Amino acid sequence: MNPEKEWKRISPHNHTAAYSGCSEISPLNLIAGSAQAGLHGLIVTEHNHLWDSEELSQLKQRAVREKLCPPDFLLFAGREVTATAGGKTAHALVFGYNGNIPVGMDLTALCNYVHDRNGVIVLAHPCRNSGRQIERFWEYPADGAEFYSQNQQNPVMKQLTARYRPNFALFGSDDVHKEEHIGHFITLFPYWVRTEEDLVEAIRLRSVRPHEIGKKIYHIQ
Repeated sequence: MNPEKEWKRISPHNHTAAYSGCSEISPLNLIAGSAQAGLHGLIVTEHNHLWDSEELSQLKQRAVREKLCPPDFLLFAGREVTATAGGKTAHALVFGYNGNIPVGMDLTALCNYVHDRNGVIVLAHPCRNSGRQIERFWEYPADGAEFYSQNQQNPVMKQLTARYRPNFALFGSDDVHKEEHIGHFITLFPYWVRTEEDLVEAIRLRSVRPHEIGKKIYHIQ
């Protein structure tokens, strides 16, 4: 399988200084760095904030105009929502639902809330803090989870996912906050993904693969 022909390289978890106080990278530098890393697109996932579609469109137009990315570069918006799981703070990436989401919901309730509104939800770095970020994460009714991340213990995640939840849509994510975070772990989406609706459908179908750049594709068995 040739990932250049069969897959689109997309970074699905990114924060910018525009709306995430913890980030040090501007939206334009995020796009430029991702394009330079050979990615086909990215998803901006600010903390509890969703970019307005018109604002996102203007950002893409400016990036193309300034030759920071090619015209066919894919730019989507989701958000990283803060929830609670087992009395601890948890985080989840939400795609395909653009309405209001209360902050601090129980994680199971959040999953159901998003699904009832035709969105999809992916658990963010569930094995951070030595696997204790979201304990027994495989029991939550999410669509997927980050398999590779710069923000968790990946070997722990591999063991737990293989054993308990092999049917998750598995993501590779850089969880970008700085320019040097770009281009390590990405998610491979099918070649036919062009719109937000396509993106959501690929996640629902579990038609995505986590990928560590420079190493072979991880195939779900």
